[in-house]
Amino acid sequence: MRKIYLLSIVLAIFILCFYISCTKKSPFDSKEREEIAANFIGLIQNNDFSSASKLFHYPSDYSSDQLLEDRVGVSNFLEFFNEEFGAILRSKLTKSPHEFYHVSIFGGDVPYWQKYPKYTSLTYKVEFEKEGEGYLCIHFCDIDNKWEIRMVMYGLPKSLSNSEAKILEIGSKMMKMLQNLMQDKK
Repeated sequence: MRKIYLLSIVLAIFILCFYISCTKKSPFDSKEREEIAANFIGLIQNNDFSSASKLFHYPSDYSSDQLLEDRVGVSNFLEFFNEEFGAILRSKLTKSPHEFYHVSIFGGDVPYWQKYPKYTSLTYKVEFEKEGEGYLCIHFCDIDNKWEIRMVMYGLPKSLSNSEAKILEIGSKMMKMLQNLMQDKK
């Protein structure tokens, strides 16, 4: 039994080393993801929502029209979040877990992401111009052998009494925006 256990450990180490040598990146190294996150936050702070939307992953089978439509949608929601929460004044990577209510944005659709359930994330404690203390959680995927943003969550701490109501209000406005988009397509 002990030999099987040791063999399993050796095999796991071999697979990890093989993965790192083939992809030239470690799943434990967050430097590249931190650079993408810093770029994303900088673009949002400069109100360049269109460029920020290009950091997201989109399904590779999208036509050029579908890709453009989804990027415009992501860009519009990033701008909406900026209007609702206020500009990001400060951000700091945090390692400790935090409880927060959130709204989120991603490219693609739910069935697409169900095929790719694995992700890793970085959470930033931020100060929003309007809402004050909050969180920005950026999920990353490595589908095409490069790190890209899978989803971004804008959040407010559960410890603040008005956070849940504010997130519900923002979520309600998002639903109305989506309904209007669907009606415009008809």
